[in-house]
Amino acid sequence: MRCPFCQEELFDGASRCSKCNQTIPDVERPGEKIPEGSSSSSIPAKTPSSEKQRQDEIARAGGVNRNVVIIAVALPLLAILGIIAAIAIPQFVKYKEVGYCRTAKTDIEVAYTVAQAYYGRHQNANLTDIRQLEEFGFKPSENVYLKIVSGDYANMLISAKHSSCKKTYYADSSGNVSDSMPVPATAPAPNK
Repeated sequence: MRCPFCQEELFDGASRCSKCNQTIPDVERPGEKIPEGSSSSSIPAKTPSSEKQRQDEIARAGGVNRNVVIIAVALPLLAILGIIAAIAIPQFVKYKEVGYCRTAKTDIEVAYTVAQAYYGRHQNANLTDIRQLEEFGFKPSENVYLKIVSGDYANMLISAKHSSCKKTYYADSSGNVSDSMPVPATAPAPNK
């Protein structure tokens, strides 16, 4: 069967042309029964009964496709979300790293305080392992690695690093905490 308007090949019983979207007249359509004794040409073709229906048919025939409108609205929204994500994700990662660094710094401050209690109870003893501080209830936070660099009371040096922080913190015998290794004090050179 062919469309009488544009000659597009249609399937039998089609009521509209898929190319020109015109109503196909004089065709028995599924669901329509032609009364006996009458010909298919006696069934009137569907015509728009109002201006609104006519405009709807025009819009369907050559109007803007709904998918095009959805894409036109969605693309700018996706672009805006992409920009927000490009700004927010690095900031979020930065704040997480700052939090991990604070955890390492707090752990080393607590380790220093507990080491002072250890030296108070064990005079003339040297710290050799961070596990010696467990006697006083010290337990490092998860993913924080503490190390005794120097364990004697006068020159104590402890280091702490979180696995997700780029900095390593150091606590010296006077309780100063910094992210750079302290330079040991050297005796002045003798005068000649």
